[in-house]
This record gives sequence, structure tokens and C-alpha cells, in this order.
Amino acid sequence: MKADAVYVKPNPRITFPFDSWELVFNDVPVLGTRFRLADVMEFGRALEKLCNTPSQFDVLARPEPDNPHDEFAIAVAGSWSTGWIFKKHHYVRLGYVPRKLAYRIAHETRSPIRLAFQSLHVPEVGDPVMLVDIYYARR
Repeated sequence: MKADAVYVKPNPRITFPFDSWELVFNDVPVLGTRFRLADVMEFGRALEKLCNTPSQFDVLARPEPDNPHDEFAIAVAGSWSTGWIFKKHHYVRLGYVPRKLAYRIAHETRSPIRLAFQSLHVPEVGDPVMLVDIYYARR
């Protein structure tokens, strides 16, 4: 499947309300995006429209302790809303936090983690590149 080029980066003036969260890892690549190209493209197109309104989109971390390949796997999903009166919520799986980092997170904290979207680049040729920041809850 050939993708149209997409590049999305949030407006630098927008900050996320992570007062009770501590940035631990930044610019973490989301792995496996090439296997979910249709979902990544859908998320990218939505972000192009919603990039200046961060309250309408989110990047979610979903631990998968029952994953048969990696008990420490952390899936990355995209979520966004469209519509003003009758809101429609969208949710797509985008990929995974790198295995070694997911293992480290599982052993460093038992508290929830949050992800913050940094950028998404889907070139016409090659694999999509998505970067996120990872936050731990402050103790």
C-alpha cells in the first residue's frame, strides 16, 4: 500500500496539562507502524485537522500483560473526537513502545504512564515514523 506523504507536529505553543506527571523519556519511536499503515494514515489525517486543538486528540498507552510475544508489551493507540453536537470518538492501534523500554518501564514504576504526541511522518516511500514522550505519575 503506497501512502501519501503526511507530516504532523503539534503547534509548539500548545502545552499539555501534565502538572502531576514527570517527563521520563522523550522522542520515543513507536514501533510496528508499518504493519498498521491504514490506521496510522487515518490518525495522521485526523491530526492534520485537529493539531491546534489538543483536547480533541490523545495518544494512549495500553499495557498488554497477556501478549503472547511479550508480557511487558505496551501498545500505543490514537484517539480523537469529531463533531460538535454529536461527538464521534475514534480509536486506532498504532504500534508499540520499544520492547527494552517497555521492560524498563514495567520494572521502574507500578504507576500509570502517559504518552504525549510529538510527531508523525508518513513518507511516500518507506516506513512511518511516530515519536512520543513518556511520562510517569509523580509520587
